[in-house]
Amino acid sequence: MTLTLTMALWGLVSTTLACLIHRYMWVRWVRDMHWPPLVHRLATAFLVVMSAALPAVMALGRKLPSTWGPYFAIPLYMWIGIIFYFLLLMGSADIGRWIAARRRSSTSVHPDPEARRRFIGRAVGGGVGLLSSSLASAAFLEAKAGPTIERVEVPLARFPKALSGLKIVQISDLHVGPTIDKAYVENVVRLAMECQPDLIAVTGDLVDGTVEGLRDAVAPLAGLKAPLGTYYVSGNHEYYSGIEPWLAHVSSLGMEVLANAHKLISVNGALFYIAGIHDYSAGRFGHVSDIDLALKESDASIPTLLLAHQPRSILDLKHPQVCLQLSGHTHAGQIWPFTYLVQLVQPYVQGLHAHGDCMIYVNRGTGYWGPPMRLPQRSEITELTLRGQA
Repeated sequence: MTLTLTMALWGLVSTTLACLIHRYMWVRWVRDMHWPPLVHRLATAFLVVMSAALPAVMALGRKLPSTWGPYFAIPLYMWIGIIFYFLLLMGSADIGRWIAARRRSSTSVHPDPEARRRFIGRAVGGGVGLLSSSLASAAFLEAKAGPTIERVEVPLARFPKALSGLKIVQISDLHVGPTIDKAYVENVVRLAMECQPDLIAVTGDLVDGTVEGLRDAVAPLAGLKAPLGTYYVSGNHEYYSGIEPWLAHVSSLGMEVLANAHKLISVNGALFYIAGIHDYSAGRFGHVSDIDLALKESDASIPTLLLAHQPRSILDLKHPQVCLQLSGHTHAGQIWPFTYLVQLVQPYVQGLHAHGDCMIYVNRGTGYWGPPMRLPQRSEITELTLRGQA
């Protein structure tokens, strides 16, 4: 299937889905609310426009300069979030109404069934509208507040005691793009540098857009400096945005790209490797995620820290020298209840876990993707302090 045909099919499916969703919204929020004629017409026109605008913004989002975000992308992505809460709440309400109707005695007759139907339609529609808007607003404020510093101590049985106290700052899933701008990036860099890290790890999904469109927005990332270096591995969204230009640009910002590669680091005679692999899905784009290649010709007696965008890369890990994997990708679900869906495809969703003899830490995401919303999990910059025990 050609790329053009794939895009055409995606456009057809997304447009059809948008129309069906907005039709459902019209039924529940316009028809069943029985608004006055003028309000009815305006609301109908709004939903028709939005049903066409959403597929467009999803298709063009990566091509929009970040400076357009406050005027174009943010309102449309916010609407996506409101749609999500509407479907979750109204769908649940409709299921409840259907069950109640099935259980209601067939002999019971309401004196004015039309008035009863109107009252229920307005009550449910109004309640869902108020709750959807409230949840969307809370999630928006949580996302735009920016990341917090998550401080974590990581005990590593095979890491040298001489390196105990080594501090790593991890940034992941920043998603600089239409709704995450230069000011947000500047704040992330400021917070990261206040941690005074020994090493900085950037574990993918840095951008959503082209180098040309985001050059100015990502410029502050050149300020990520650490004595032992700043290291980067690709995420799946860099592949959507043009992987080769981004790998080159990331290097120009002072980050060392670990493309299925490793580097030996010495601190006062104590040794460890920092290794990194391409995103788990890189095979779809002409690259490959290869742990064996990343550790080729390395000394198996030297402990290794592995950067891998997706947590599920740890399932392919057969190298006992790797004592810690740093990942992201999941956003901890970003908006409840997506956490439960993420758990279906990733072995770990957030936080620190032991996987056999290896530890893994999954960052919740330093930014967000799509709707500028996070609920209940706030974005994070992780400050990891390694406690060597070998």
